[in-house]
Order: sequence, then C-alpha cells, then structure tokens
Amino acid sequence: MRLRTAIRSVRLALVCVVLCCTNARAQSLPTPGSSCAPTVTCDEFKELTGKKVFPKVIIDDVTFDGPLSLPPATLSALTKELTSHELDGDPKWLDATEEVPIGAAWQDNGYVQVKVSARAIPHGGDATYQHFSVIFHVDEGLQYRIGAITFRNSNPDEPLAFPTEILQNLLPFRPGELCEPNKIRQGLDALRKMYVSKGYIDFTPTPETEIDNEHQTVSFRFVLDQQGQYRIRKVTVCGSNPNFEALLNSEVKPGDVFSLNEIQDFFDKHQSLLGPHFGSENVQYKRDLKNHTVDIAVSLRNCRLSRN
Repeated sequence: MRLRTAIRSVRLALVCVVLCCTNARAQSLPTPGSSCAPTVTCDEFKELTGKKVFPKVIIDDVTFDGPLSLPPATLSALTKELTSHELDGDPKWLDATEEVPIGAAWQDNGYVQVKVSARAIPHGGDATYQHFSVIFHVDEGLQYRIGAITFRNSNPDEPLAFPTEILQNLLPFRPGELCEPNKIRQGLDALRKMYVSKGYIDFTPTPETEIDNEHQTVSFRFVLDQQGQYRIRKVTVCGSNPNFEALLNSEVKPGDVFSLNEIQDFFDKHQSLLGPHFGSENVQYKRDLKNHTVDIAVSLRNCRLSRN
C-alpha cells in the first residue's frame, strides 16, 4: 500500500513539474539558477490532463470489532501502520486496507479464511486531505495448522528429480505448525531456486490444498512441473584473453548442467581478469528448447556479439 502510494505521488509530482515548467517556458525563459515549482492545483491538474486527482486519505484512529485472538501488541502495530501514512484516496482505498495489512495479519497467524469488512467514518478535510476513523469487523474463522505435505511430478510417468526429503527440507514449515501463506510463498520460491540451479530452468511448482475443518489443518500437495534439465552445449569466446579463457574452459564446460547462478558467480569471481568494462551484456545465452541445451557466448574487449 505504501509503495503504491509513493509511486503515484511521485508520478503526480513529476507531471505537475512538467506542466508548470512547460507553462513557464511558454511565457519567459527562467533566469539562471531559478527553479520552477509545481503550482497546479488538483482541479487544474484535472482540467489540463482530464484525470481526476483524489484527496489523500488520513486515518486518524482504528477500531477492531469482533472476538479477536491476535495479541494487543499486534493490533497496536496494525493501528500504527495505518495511522502513520497517507493513503491513496481513490474509491478503493478502504478495500485495500481490508486485504493488506489487516487480512494478511490474520492469515499469517493461521486464520487463512479470515473475512474482513471495513467502515469509514469521515471527519472532514479539504481538497488535499480527507480524515477518517475506520472500524474493521473481523470474522477470524478457524485457525489452521499444516497437515500432510506431499510432492508429485506433473507427469505421472516420470519420477521426481530429487528425493522428497530434500524437497521437504527446502520448505520453511512443517506439519503441525501454523499455516502461514507467506511461508508457503517462501517455500515455492525455494523449490524454484533449487530446481533452476540444477538446470531445470522451465520448472514450475503448483500447490494443491486440502482443508480439513474438523481437525483444522491444511494439507499441501506440491505438483512439480519439472520439464527438461538443460546442459551446456558449447561455450564460445569472442576476443582474446588467454588467462580468462583457460579458467572458463576448466569451470564452464560443454555437457555440464546449466546453472545460471553458478555461471554468474564465475564471472563475478574473475572480474579482475575481465576489467571494469565487462558486464552482463557481454554474455549471451541461446536455448535449444527441443534438446534442452544452452549455448554460451562471451564477448571480451573490442568484440561485439552477434544479435542473431
């Protein structure tokens, strides 16, 4: 919410500066050292651009309604978060507060089916700021814990590339712990990073859930679309640097599993041999989807790589 507010504020400020400066230049050139400050109002901005600018929203106080299980310290932190920042005043600002951070706070404590509704009480304001009190009614629902965790290949005719014990150890949660959506996302990222590091660059994990209301558990079946494992087909160098080429040929070899992170680490490690001019644009990767291979082309000083 804060990031979105900040981005929109920056965009508005930049547009206002451009409009003001353009108008000023049309009248007279500024003297050296002078500045051009944005002077357009919200109404003027709307007239000039055809876009409506809503007043910022300031939440003066927050009330939580309903039987609540979260500790007072958590509720206090949520209140501080909401009352410490200006919010975008578009018509959906209240809906956004229901989802983030209020709904997310309960979900991260195992209340994965929480329902939040909000009511805003206006306290007046002007064309720039509007003040509100907000009452959140929270229907927590049941608190869930992690149930069974299983893995299967999306292609039933192929085995998993790695033992389930290795896959389970990548997940930041275990059966019996609170079900926290944020940790589920972290687990998916961990699975993706591990597979990609082993050459499965088209890998996609998909979680399937089974909710048991009687035992208040959520079981996860991770369906792993492994695709093929990519290997390096050939490595070519454009330019001449014998010391670097010897290292490259010894550490990045045809037939090796393609690991982008390891290859990037190699170039970072030997940056001193390549010079400050060498960057990511000096390395190209060409994938062969049918054969699951990657060609690597490296451009050294004064040598351009083909873009074909």
